[in-house]
Amino acid sequence: APWKQIGDDITGDASGDYLGQSVSTSVNGKRFAVGVWGGNAVKVYEESGGVLFQIGSTIQIDNAFDGEHISASLNATGTTVAI
Repeated sequence: APWKQIGDDITGDASGDYLGQSVSTSVNGKRFAVGVWGGNAVKVYEESGGVLFQIGSTIQIDNAFDGEHISASLNATGTTVAI
């Protein structure tokens, strides 16, 4: 079956954020973590009723910009994120 977009597009907060350079989903695909390389951050989203919501606050990473990307990984249930 073809892929179907759920919810609106997710965009970065500023130009050059490189939002989505790293993406990790829970097993059921309803929760996902997105790395924001240019913003030194990770955001976690959840789908509910065909709408995407950010879960919690944006996770800011102090002094993360060292020329490497930010990688985020969720556990199977989507309750823990490793950065």
